[in-house]
Amino acid sequence: MRKILRIQLLASTAPILMFGLISFPAFAERGTIDEVIVTSQKIEQRIEDVGASISVLGADALEFRDLDSVSDIAISIPNLNYGEVAGAAQITVRGIGLNVETGFAEPAVAVHLDGVYLGRSNAAALGFGDLASVEVLRGPQGTLYGRNATGGVLNFNAKKPTDAMEAGLTAGIGSFEAFGVRGHLSGPLSDALRARVFVDYKEDDGYIENVTTGGNEGGVENLTIRGALSWDVTDNLTADLSYLNVDQEWGGPSFEKLAPFLGFGTVDLRPNIINNDITPKSNIDMQVAALNLFWEGDGFTLRSITGYTTFERVDIFDGDQTTTDVLRSGRDEDADAITQEFNLTGSSFGGKLDWIGGAFYLNEDSTAITSVDAGVVGSVILSPNPPPNPGGFLINSLAFNQLIEELEAYGVFADITINVTDALRLKGGLRYSDETKSASQSVVNLDGLLIAGGIGFPLQCQGFLSEVSFDDVSPKGGIEYDVSESVMTYAQYQQGFKSGGFNQAGCTPFEPEEVDSYEIGTKGIFADGRGYFSLSGFHYDYTNLQVLQIVGGAFGFINNAASSSVNGLELEVQFDLAENFSVEFAGSWLDATYDSFIDGVNDFSGNMLSRAPEFTLFGGVEYGVPLGCGFAEELRLRGEVFWSDDVFFRPRNAAADMQESYAVANVYATISGRDDRYQIRGFVKNIGDEEYLQNVIALFTQEASLDGSYAVGRTWGVEVGVKFN
Repeated sequence: MRKILRIQLLASTAPILMFGLISFPAFAERGTIDEVIVTSQKIEQRIEDVGASISVLGADALEFRDLDSVSDIAISIPNLNYGEVAGAAQITVRGIGLNVETGFAEPAVAVHLDGVYLGRSNAAALGFGDLASVEVLRGPQGTLYGRNATGGVLNFNAKKPTDAMEAGLTAGIGSFEAFGVRGHLSGPLSDALRARVFVDYKEDDGYIENVTTGGNEGGVENLTIRGALSWDVTDNLTADLSYLNVDQEWGGPSFEKLAPFLGFGTVDLRPNIINNDITPKSNIDMQVAALNLFWEGDGFTLRSITGYTTFERVDIFDGDQTTTDVLRSGRDEDADAITQEFNLTGSSFGGKLDWIGGAFYLNEDSTAITSVDAGVVGSVILSPNPPPNPGGFLINSLAFNQLIEELEAYGVFADITINVTDALRLKGGLRYSDETKSASQSVVNLDGLLIAGGIGFPLQCQGFLSEVSFDDVSPKGGIEYDVSESVMTYAQYQQGFKSGGFNQAGCTPFEPEEVDSYEIGTKGIFADGRGYFSLSGFHYDYTNLQVLQIVGGAFGFINNAASSSVNGLELEVQFDLAENFSVEFAGSWLDATYDSFIDGVNDFSGNMLSRAPEFTLFGGVEYGVPLGCGFAEELRLRGEVFWSDDVFFRPRNAAADMQESYAVANVYATISGRDDRYQIRGFVKNIGDEEYLQNVIALFTQEASLDGSYAVGRTWGVEVGVKFN
């Protein structure tokens, strides 16, 4: 069986290179780079044969470094920037991501689990566990993946049931009273049927100190259960059925004040210390069921991917983030989706033509409710005529928004490779997408007192029915040439499409956004198989950007108000210096700016895009020391450093919107027994206890009342595991 490893290819633009690190394979045959197989192009390929920028984290790296979600892997993959706003994932790849700071919009980086599309931005913030690999595709993937893949694609591939019986149990402790235990059981039920069960429980008390309540916030109690069946129905038909359930109770979301709240209440501006008078609580439940059917025909393969997902979430949190009871916020989200995809792959004309054809269908019903209620003090502040004035009254609600939506989306696509010679290939592809969104909206502000008032937006509606439709044609073209048996070059053009939708805070729709991508690159194996490199450069024309605009000083609306250009260079290198000694380097330069963006009286043209640092570095080294005794046969050590240039989180690009350059260092160690049956694993992450922002958001005005959240500081963990084969 070919081992899947993680290798990274960085992204940015300009003639300056920076270096950083990737991840490490197992220690077997350390003298040469192990073969890396990816399925990002809907077929199995060696990573050096794919004319695109791809990073892969294999099962070994995921387990060694305790990585199971996007937030965990982001630091390891340059140009993948991750943050959260109220628990909604904000994923950016090469400067393209969710440009709506509140997170109340569809993502621009598509997330898949076992081939099933996960449309909720909150889903990417959860850990999946028991993963065989994670593939990160950088750049628009409009032809093969379709909607909402303008930034790229993240594919999470879970482990499948094994042919031989195996089991494992791991328990650990860590910072903030963390405790976790996970285990799996896998093996054959008959000659044709195999099963796998995985359970993961973890909890911690949280890392954010609330000096008002005296407790901690940000803690998690999470239970993940996954079951899988693999059935060899016939000699040429196999079926993989899987079910995942994630049940999480979270002590959040907790915003931190970065600027005073309009002069009200007491705030503490120190990182990870807050003064909220309300303890937040969030309950999240996600279920993903997937059925993959593979039929090997005569010269072709047919794959069917059927998915069913549910996502439920209820939040309660402090709306003003101060000691004063001004605002109380809540959110309720519920979504059910059915997806169906067919992929037909094959080869014709004696191998001269390789082709992929497919069709995709998505139906999703969702309800999203957000409310900002007035507290004891807030009801007086918001009222234009509070008691004891004659006829006085109190305002009970600043805002109530409800969006009930049905989405129906279709897509058909084709992708071909013409093998002109053994070394020269021409690529082409086309996808047609069509989708319709129907909605019922209710928006009530200040108990119904607020009207449009010349602001230019309908700020209120009740039971407002509307429907929007979008269609798109996304082309792809390229050329690949093998310079030698181990080095290839490529050039490609590709287009991406992100869906439009409805403003949850208002009663108006917004249009889709598009990106045209041009990329050239080279990659290959060198030094007799001991090294791997990848170098790429790209240019994007990014139009009709969906951005958040603050209207009337307090209401955020999504508008297609911007266009931008993105240029970048990426370099990554992995090299095995000796049998048990490897180094990795990667670096990026990114020039991502708004060509045109007028927000009211503000002109943000020329400003940097959000979550798009100009330079990033990631570097690391890994070393294995043979110990030679039964229980302790090998000591495995790893150190890594990530550095990021200044990064802005809002289009204004003010000093308060920026996180200055920072560096994070992590170390890992594992002692393994014979055949990896026993393991003792430990880590320290963010050794320097670096304090850095992960997001900045303005909930009410462009200048005052800034909120945000800081990354967790230094953490440690130790766990002991045993495997049975």
